[in-house]
Amino acid sequence: MRSAASEAAHKEDAEAALDLENSLALFAMNHRSELLVGATKSRKFANAEIGFRNTPASVQKRLQKDTWDAIANRLKQLPWGECYVDTKVSVAKDDLLRDRANLTDEQLATAGIRFESTEIFYINPDAEALPRVALEPAQETAA
Repeated sequence: MRSAASEAAHKEDAEAALDLENSLALFAMNHRSELLVGATKSRKFANAEIGFRNTPASVQKRLQKDTWDAIANRLKQLPWGECYVDTKVSVAKDDLLRDRANLTDEQLATAGIRFESTEIFYINPDAEALPRVALEPAQETAA
């Protein structure tokens, strides 16, 4: 069981690590063209690799004011779209994602949907290059 001081130190370390990662992400975003050459999305340094990776695709509405119910109703009216509507009258987004390579831009535009994937920053510390730190339980001092 950790002491209150140990818990506080652990929380402080976690916050410091998150702050460092956020600072690195902001620096990388602001200096991307200097850090990454051409279409390269990552770069390896002595103690870590940093870069950008795409998130998995998700189904999004083309128009913000559109509703998923309206899109489901539109899909039901299309010869190819009914299989993407759940019985609870919602859009079968997983099925759309699965079949996205077979759907044309015109079909997606007609239904009022688009596929979207965003890019997120990552950092992978190089375990071989980092010094080993042994965590020892906090020792209480006798008063």
